[in-house]
Amino acid sequence: MPLTGQVPPPLTARVARSYGGQAPPPLSARFAGKKHVGYVFRARSKAARLAESPTKNIPDVFFLYDPVVPSPVGHGLAALAVGWAVAGRATSRQAAWAQAATLVAVGVAPDLDLLWGRHSAETHSLGAAAVVASVAAWRRWPLAVTPWRIWLAVFLAWCSHPLLDALGRDGTPPLGVMAFWPLSNDYVLFPFRIFDAISRRYWEDGFVLHNLVAIGKEIALLAPIAAVVLWGRRRWWTTGAVSSVR
Repeated sequence: MPLTGQVPPPLTARVARSYGGQAPPPLSARFAGKKHVGYVFRARSKAARLAESPTKNIPDVFFLYDPVVPSPVGHGLAALAVGWAVAGRATSRQAAWAQAATLVAVGVAPDLDLLWGRHSAETHSLGAAAVVASVAAWRRWPLAVTPWRIWLAVFLAWCSHPLLDALGRDGTPPLGVMAFWPLSNDYVLFPFRIFDAISRRYWEDGFVLHNLVAIGKEIALLAPIAAVVLWGRRRWWTTGAVSSVR
């Protein structure tokens, strides 16, 4: 039933059917028994993961409203920084805009897995980055002249997304990202946090302020890096400069 200008009903009422009429277990209970080594959380079978973290299978509640890791703003800036470093210099304005737009799109694309409820899984991995980079090099995406440079720019831009997520605050187990898929189904999360989670709980007090602060932190940390890379590329990168981006 759609919410039309009303505060969502209590969370326990919305998910009671998923817990046999009971309130959701506390977060500590969902962590109980999870195997981990250092900052790598061991992936389990699908049934075991859903038993530990039933929220992963409730897209109408937790999937929509739970805090998630960095925003598209942060992911776009990170993708620009690493992509610009290797893609080659675009000397026309049209080529530069096409290059930047493609890098930003690649940087935020891993979160498309939100559409099918597999967030932070296979799309957030080196394997997915290699596949997309290979397609980009084959189809000659508008990033650089040589295929190997297109491949490397897309690979790094895609990998910047799970890296930022692994450095963020993840509140929904299994924590972290499936970084080494398909070689491993382990979830990786660094033991320290740099980026704040973006909240989707629009009905809570402080929702707007929290997200503005989180996005402001991303801009403060990542925009200077992207700016330095862009400035350095224009100043020193002459060999292999791109006169046109196809």
